[in-house]
Amino acid sequence: MKISKKIVMLITPVLAVSWLTGCSTFRNNVGDNSLDYQQATALPPVQLPVDSQARAFVPLYQVPQVGQNTLTLENEKGKRFELPKPIATKQ
Repeated sequence: MKISKKIVMLITPVLAVSWLTGCSTFRNNVGDNSLDYQQATALPPVQLPVDSQARAFVPLYQVPQVGQNTLTLENEKGKRFELPKPIATKQ
């Protein structure tokens, strides 16, 4: 059975359009769950059994106390960083 080039040329775009339409239809039927985290509720902390042994928590990074400003805006000489002027664009 030999398929002519005309039939292939007609069927290929139809299949491509229907395939691409199927992708958007799938997304519409399944839904966009990207904002579901906003309705999340807090879970209670994990409760370990009384007789279990757990290692002590050792933080990997130093975390400043809440409300403490650790941001330094000046360098060693007491000067603040000044942003360079924007480069003029050609118009």
